[in-house]
This record gives sequence, structure tokens and C-alpha cells, in this order.
Amino acid sequence: MSEGQPLGHLLSDADLAVTPVLAPVSGRLQSWGCHRANADVSLAAMHPYASEGDSLATIAAPKR
Repeated sequence: MSEGQPLGHLLSDADLAVTPVLAPVSGRLQSWGCHRANADVSLAAMHPYASEGDSLATIAAPKR
């Protein structure tokens, strides 16, 4: 992936505003999604909520 490439978007539950999420650096997408330690284990993949400061993706440096 390249710096600036779209990764997804955030949808505000307050006003339904859509905020694009762009890759801040070039690299390989290693993980994505907002994961919460206290989410219901059986529904963890269905909790798409994120708060300010949450990690949404991990981008690994490209192999050289």
C-alpha cells in the first residue's frame, strides 16, 4: 500500500458524518479493525466502534 491510500472510513453516530481513513505511510497492511479487550467474545468482530486515539490499523515497513 502507498501513503495516502484509502483504508476505510469512520461513520459518526452523532451526525452520520463520514471521515475517510488514509494510510499515513507506505508499507504492508498487517492488521486492521478496532478491537476492544472488554467486548463480548462471541461478537468481537461485530463491534465496529472506535473512540479518539484507538488504533485502527498496523502498517509494517516494506521489505527491502
